[in-house]
Amino acid sequence: MNANKHTAHDLQLAGQMRREDYKTIKHMDKATLAAYLSRVWKRGYDAGYQAAVKSVAPQLREAAELKAAGKEG
Repeated sequence: MNANKHTAHDLQLAGQMRREDYKTIKHMDKATLAAYLSRVWKRGYDAGYQAAVKSVAPQLREAAELKAAGKEG
């Protein structure tokens, strides 16, 4: 099974929060909640950036090799 494949159940759970996490967040003050959400956003941004780099890196390497081959020939 491909590690990037998610079942419908996995995707449904991804949009849900555990009760323990909800209770913790519910009792946060404004500053703590802002810091928490900032960390969540940053982790998501970093994960997306790394995924983009991994998917584009082979294309960039190929383009650089073609450009270098063009200059040589």
